[in-house]
Amino acid sequence: YTLSGMDNFDGDLGFNNGAELLILYSHPDQTASYIGIAEGLDLAFGHLGPISGPGTRPVFYTFAPAPFKRRAHVTLIVGGVGFGGTTRLWTASGTGPAPAVYGTDIWDLPAAAQTTNPFSGLHNANANGYWDSVDLQLTVPVGAQWLGLQVESDNLDKAELEWVAAFVRMKAYCSYKTFVPLLLQKKKSPVTG
Repeated sequence: YTLSGMDNFDGDLGFNNGAELLILYSHPDQTASYIGIAEGLDLAFGHLGPISGPGTRPVFYTFAPAPFKRRAHVTLIVGGVGFGGTTRLWTASGTGPAPAVYGTDIWDLPAAAQTTNPFSGLHNANANGYWDSVDLQLTVPVGAQWLGLQVESDNLDKAELEWVAAFVRMKAYCSYKTFVPLLLQKKKSPVTG
């Protein structure tokens, strides 16, 4: 896929934050999967608008609970990383309705887990430090109905995290009721006479 004709915004207008291509496909050998997509402009110490604080807004993926643990494959892509910035990824899961996006920070939730410095600017293809992407596996507990993700930046100059995309894929769970038809045949008695 070729992308052309884009203004690179390398003057006083700011940065070109690039483009994204997302391909979803099915394969007959794979089981049904839950796919969750979240993306947008989240300013965490961003230079393009008002400061929103150290963390971007969280995203909550909701799904049917399963009677077994599941592995969630998570891919995160962030812009504005820069080399040497201090970043964190916060994750949490739970049962019942997911928390409200506004007014909720994942680090305040019970059993929230953090990964320190997942975004260093070293994982992107051109190694200029502006973009970064991370793939990881998270365990979704038995009975969980939501998974929450939130990124955080501690550095005003290096880790602005002005654009965040998060993709989640895991085995879907569907509880189907199986009905076995019961065929009743009335036995005819032989007629005599």
